[in-house]
This record gives sequence, structure tokens and C-alpha cells, in this order.
Amino acid sequence: MRFLLEILYMFISHPILFFKYSIRKRSRGFFVKGTASKLHTRQLVVDTNVRFGDDTRIDFYSGGKLLVGKNCYFGNRNSFLVGADITIGYRVLMASNILIASEDHIALPETENVYDKLIQKPVEIGDRCWIGEKVCIMPGVKIGKYSVIGAASVVTKSVPPYSIAVGNPAKVIKKYNFDTHQWENITN
Repeated sequence: MRFLLEILYMFISHPILFFKYSIRKRSRGFFVKGTASKLHTRQLVVDTNVRFGDDTRIDFYSGGKLLVGKNCYFGNRNSFLVGADITIGYRVLMASNILIASEDHIALPETENVYDKLIQKPVEIGDRCWIGEKVCIMPGVKIGKYSVIGAASVVTKSVPPYSIAVGNPAKVIKKYNFDTHQWENITN
């Protein structure tokens, strides 16, 4: 019954997204709660069972794509600024108020238009990652599979797989040890 209600909701609230994603086999289970702004469907590629929360913002600059794996959940008020591709693996869990940017401006103070040049670097988030509340992920970052990014972190450098990173800028503080089956502190 819940599935039918979600289909009806998508048909009424987001008819373009409904016909593009919700009823197709490849992206079955696609759901956008509440409002969503600037979802350019030709550059959004989603797998099955993808959920976006309320007030999702997806802006595309040039030819980049947002590629989302199956069984991903995104909280409310998340922003995706897509210059180069942003690739998100399967079963990724993201809290709310997150920014993921694969584009940035270079400030050139000697030119007439200070923010004229746009930098584009791809962003990758591996399978089964957990991204905490109010995280910023900057251009060119790769987050390895099964990693956790702590709340309010600013990720400016890549994070290896099976790691926990926190802070501004984010630093790896723990790695998973497969011999002891525990998260272990990183010694500095």
C-alpha cells in the first residue's frame, strides 16, 4: 500500500520526475519528498530505490552528471552543485543540509569579473558511506567505500576506504581493522 501511495504522490507532486524515473524499471522506487528545485532530468542518472528529502537542490553547470547508485537515501535541504560528474555508490546514507560541489570559482582580482573562471573536478562517494549532518564535500574529493564523515565536516581531501573523518578540514581519525573487527584510532 505504501508503494502505491508513493507512486500517486510522485505523479501529483512531481509529474515530470514521475514519468522520467518512478515508473521505469531501472529507477523504480525513485522518490522526492516535498519540493525539489532545478532537477534537470537529462543529467540525473539514478538506480532503483533512491530517496531525496525535502528541498533538494541540484544545479548543473556544463556537462556534468549526478550518478546515484541503488538504495541511497538523502535527507532534507541537500545541495548538489554539479560541474564535473558526481558519482555516488550504492546504499549511501546522507543526513540533511549537505553540500556536494564538483565545481568552484577561482577568484581573479586583476580581472573585471572577479569570479569568471570555473574549476570542475569530479567527486566520488563510495558504496555504503555515511555522510553526517551539515557536511561540505569539495571538488576533486574521493571518499572510499564504507567510510563515515562526521557532522559539520569540510572534506577538502580524499578519504581512504573504511575510515572515519571529522573536522574542518576533515582528517581521518579512525580506520577499520579487519583483524580485530574494530574501529581503531589513527596515531599521529
